[in-house]
Amino acid sequence: MVLLLLAAVIWAAPIDFEQASDEQTMIVVKPDGVRRGLTGRIIQRFEDRGYKLVAIKMLSATLGQLELNYWDLKGLPHYEGMLGYMKSGPVVAMIWHGFDVANQARIMRII
Repeated sequence: MVLLLLAAVIWAAPIDFEQASDEQTMIVVKPDGVRRGLTGRIIQRFEDRGYKLVAIKMLSATLGQLELNYWDLKGLPHYEGMLGYMKSGPVVAMIWHGFDVANQARIMRII
């Protein structure tokens, strides 16, 4: 799943320099993370790792945007519930830039 980051603690993971690259990735703070006030902590963790925030926008995702983002999950039992959850409140979408940022975002640990 493309969207993950919602909680408190992220541990650093080793970088595989052979597969890493300078790139951009999208991170979205989901509705419960926005409600819990975690956006600033998530931004801080990325900045602490040396990544640069390229763009940020708070929005209420439309059904069309969500269907486009989650097209690969259509047909799974939780698909409709997930769309409802993502429409339950505003999200914060961010574009981050840096060395191996997409891979590092995937492997950050969250409690």
